[in-house]
Amino acid sequence: MKVKQEIKLNNGKVEIVTKQEHQFSDIEKKILNILALNGYYEIRVNCSNPLNDNIEFPACEKLIELGLVKENTDAWNYMIEVVKSEEVGSFFLQIIKEGI
Repeated sequence: MKVKQEIKLNNGKVEIVTKQEHQFSDIEKKILNILALNGYYEIRVNCSNPLNDNIEFPACEKLIELGLVKENTDAWNYMIEVVKSEEVGSFFLQIIKEGI
């Protein structure tokens, strides 16, 4: 992930714009498509398959880091859900319309 920061002087005020660039992996794309349709994504874990060994878990952690989803701590299994904000909502709407 690349982070670009731009500093502008706008009407006597300093405006700092931070941009993140991230190329989604195939597993992240799969998860994003499911999130766009359902609003949540759940990883079912059994005792013989620890969460950290699951290939979906690091992808979910990256999506949390990007601010697109949050962990649902009330769920029985490990679950992430879409962050409720205008920017994130329009991002997922774009995925539904155009794909990723």
